[in-house]
Amino acid sequence: TIELGPYAEMTIEPAGTVTISDADVDEQIEMLRRQHAEIKPVSRALQMGDQVDAAIFGTVDGEEVQHDEKAVLDLTEFLKPEGFAEALLGARMNDLREFSLTYPEDEENEKLAGKKVEYHVAVGEVREVVPPEADDSFAKTVGDYETLDALREAVAADLQRQHDAQARAKERLEAVE
Repeated sequence: TIELGPYAEMTIEPAGTVTISDADVDEQIEMLRRQHAEIKPVSRALQMGDQVDAAIFGTVDGEEVQHDEKAVLDLTEFLKPEGFAEALLGARMNDLREFSLTYPEDEENEKLAGKKVEYHVAVGEVREVVPPEADDSFAKTVGDYETLDALREAVAADLQRQHDAQARAKERLEAVE
């Protein structure tokens, strides 16, 4: 026979409620604006927010760790590794940039974690990314929303559902541990 322990005494602490902030919604709206942006070639130096074609070659101690001749990069503060976008700022089409960056110790790619990578980047076509204005017209292009406020409400509700689902999943995981 199997004897169960005091299972009735077991409890699971419910995850706290997450409040979706205006900043959370703003971040999602900005992502939607970028997804619906007009992208047009320009003949000027690279600026933050631009998109660029590039050939990227990276080495660690002479060993090739990155080789991408047809990369398309969005120059944002989110581009990894940290400092990569900044190293390309001011470059023009046909420029070659050489720089080195050190990956953090907690980098997911173990071959790069804590390593200093020597980069050679050939800059191709530079494109300006022009996001649409965040207004009622934009809301209509994103989906079935009559106003920007309606889109913001839908985004907030979706974020809340995502957070609630993550909280429930965490609770289930704790229940089986």
